[in-house]
Amino acid sequence: MPLENQYRPSDSPYIHRVWRSRASGVARMTSIATSNWELVFWEHHG
Repeated sequence: MPLENQYRPSDSPYIHRVWRSRASGVARMTSIATSNWELVFWEHHG
């Protein structure tokens, strides 16, 4: 299943972009971004 990506500019001067991605039926998460630092929230079974 393809990823559905959404992003927007950040309101913070320290964060360049805020983005999220959604997919159903996926058992493993692989980041599509090249970054210096990431914070990932994962929701599993609701």
